[in-house]
Amino acid sequence: AALLRGLVPNTDVELSGSVLSSLGVLEPFHASVTTGSPRRHLVLNEVLANPVGPEPDAEWLELVNDSELPASLSRLWLEDSGGHVPLPDGELAPGEMALLVSDAFRPSGLDVPIPDGVRLLRVAGLGARGLANGGEALLLVGPEGVVSRFPMLAAPHAGHSLAGRTLDGADDGQAGFAAQAGPAASTGAPNIFDD
Repeated sequence: AALLRGLVPNTDVELSGSVLSSLGVLEPFHASVTTGSPRRHLVLNEVLANPVGPEPDAEWLELVNDSELPASLSRLWLEDSGGHVPLPDGELAPGEMALLVSDAFRPSGLDVPIPDGVRLLRVAGLGARGLANGGEALLLVGPEGVVSRFPMLAAPHAGHSLAGRTLDGADDGQAGFAAQAGPAASTGAPNIFDD
């Protein structure tokens, strides 16, 4: 589901609209709801699964705190078809981007450089044997369930990352993600696409 912005936390809201029934009839609705407290919004935003440099040591995932609150990483883990790995304790500041990398991470001069100031969050490993170039679903999971997901997409040309089109778009379909344009990856910066 997509993120809905612009609501004031802990406030009564009146909703009205129309719903198309299974019989094809447009039926009006009206509801009163109370918005919840602010929550963290962490996003798996970009993945370099097929670096030009050595695999899996040069692979990374970009994690973004897309909320107005500091976001705790405690009790979160990254999950793929090969298992799961806990994230390190700590938190991301509002708007902060960080790279999830393996303990063996070595940036390669053959790939887009990682800018100074981009935080590296080291985990025991990314995937069972690194990130699959043929694509695999990646999940960021916490006690509340799936926090963010990156769909199963085959890695484009070596050195090119895959990225989310928006931080608040639906993360359960492939249409919200594409290969990076420009310098092939946008580590720690906004994503760039050809279309």
